[in-house]
Amino acid sequence: MASYSGPATIVSPGGEIEVTVDLHSKPDPDGGLTWGGLVDRGTRGEVGAAVNGMSAYGLVLRFPDGREGNFVPSPRTTWSLFSVGVSGFMRV
Repeated sequence: MASYSGPATIVSPGGEIEVTVDLHSKPDPDGGLTWGGLVDRGTRGEVGAAVNGMSAYGLVLRFPDGREGNFVPSPRTTWSLFSVGVSGFMRV
């Protein structure tokens, strides 16, 4: 299991949103990589608006090294004032 805590970018139909994430990943049985953790909501409600407008495929999270993965709010999301629980997978 690997972890990443730092900056990332949410790519949504409404544009790009700079966020801070705290994520943990693990290999899945199909040989891919799944991950979960928290995305900082920011102070302007942009993340909530992006989630409300997302497609059935979720949103894209881009890491500073250029890798991308899709994500959706996880069932454990509390929609606190500060973070959103997410789960997703990395693109191969």
